[in-house]
Amino acid sequence: MYPCTPGSSTDSTQFITLRTGATAIPRPNGSGAGKALLYGAKDNPSVTFARSSGGLNDAEVSAGLKAYPFAVDTLVAVTAPVTNAPASLTPQQLLGIYNGTYTNWSQVGGKDGVINALKPQSGSGTLSFFVAQLQKIAGDSTFQPKGHDHELADTATGAPCATASATCVDTLVQEHDPTLVTHDPNAIAPFSLGRANLAGPDSVSVLKGWNARRALYNVLRSKDAGNATPDNPAWFAGTDAMNAVFGKDGFLCSAAARPIIEANGFKQLLSFNDGGACGLPVGTTSAPDLSVYDSDGVNPVVSATVSGTTYGAVHQVAVTVTGAGGTPTGAVSVNLGSWTGSGTLSGGTATITAPATLPAGSYDAAVTYQGDSNFRDASTDVALVVAKARTVSSETFAATVKRSAKTLAGTVKVVLAPASSVAASGPVRVLKGSKVLALGTVRNGVAHLSLKVASLSLGKNALTVKYAGTGNLAGSAKKFTVTKK
Repeated sequence: MYPCTPGSSTDSTQFITLRTGATAIPRPNGSGAGKALLYGAKDNPSVTFARSSGGLNDAEVSAGLKAYPFAVDTLVAVTAPVTNAPASLTPQQLLGIYNGTYTNWSQVGGKDGVINALKPQSGSGTLSFFVAQLQKIAGDSTFQPKGHDHELADTATGAPCATASATCVDTLVQEHDPTLVTHDPNAIAPFSLGRANLAGPDSVSVLKGWNARRALYNVLRSKDAGNATPDNPAWFAGTDAMNAVFGKDGFLCSAAARPIIEANGFKQLLSFNDGGACGLPVGTTSAPDLSVYDSDGVNPVVSATVSGTTYGAVHQVAVTVTGAGGTPTGAVSVNLGSWTGSGTLSGGTATITAPATLPAGSYDAAVTYQGDSNFRDASTDVALVVAKARTVSSETFAATVKRSAKTLAGTVKVVLAPASSVAASGPVRVLKGSKVLALGTVRNGVAHLSLKVASLSLGKNALTVKYAGTGNLAGSAKKFTVTKK
């Protein structure tokens, strides 16, 4: 990774001198730009290696580059310390933000605020990795995220501004730079967890839920690194200097380097002698084993099932969290639209009850495990469809009425079926054929209506109470007769 100094988009033109006496070159901005100096049209013999937060792509593999992994970073989503975002996002919610499905934080359980989806600058290894993760979530290898990699921002604070001026300039969204996030309550961006921890809680807030681990590499030319494999005794033959730094027995894979790597927010990969992948060259697009020293926890598996799929019923989300080497403990939460509930794991399970008044509709229930001292946080989505509740209507109008009476009063009751603690409400009518004889409103399951006797014919009158229903309740009807004498 070769980050530029935060600020305007012109920072990418900064120059650096790689070696004494060498011609200064523009500072590469991002992993891709750094690796490009090792091959092809931009091949620069003064460049020996490039640090990268992403593995090799097909062109880099074809050019004979080799990537030497040494550490693991975790990509997370960050917001401002004061934000309209919720505390966590599931993978599907993150995808929905970057495909344009969700445009307001209130749609994913946050406060009202138009989402400002940021993405790192072009050529960034973080951008490539982030796009690949979104493609996995979407199940679409061609997916490209929406959002933007530059915006007008105040030169002093980084807060968004509307009109270009000397203090409001077009500013690049630099990977792992909190400048454009810190003072924008609606911003979200992919960010290195290690860098976020170093930046501190006054700069960014790390969202729980989605995260993705990735290797960090030093990338070399094959001719500089040697073409041998780790199993070949000639591995790194003639390249002792490179081996002493990047190889499986090199400094970056040693115990001495571990505190330096961790001080920068990362985790050192397990060494070759300990069964790990540190310093083992990767000459393909595949990723290495990500086992690390001083692991901050095992990746658990979160699963959930839902019962109660009708309005008025009790909706229960049964959450199970499992993981290798023990039983996860701690808190879990469920987000259903604007409602969020929480619970505590016992034996790796928890049941969270959502209100019976949860509106009818389709939900992606976002289930988040907050992690504990042994297990990382994790999340999943479970579909929930809340159907309208069936209703039953009844009436208490008298069966007969004298022609001399002016009105006939009665009570209409509407209840949910099966029975529920939720009371029905909504409009109700008394009809004779298609003619409306009385109108009323059901409140707390009851409506009091009165119809004019003059509207009835002598003898039997076939009438119908018709409850119209609501967005949550299906309509219902009850036929009855009134004899006018």
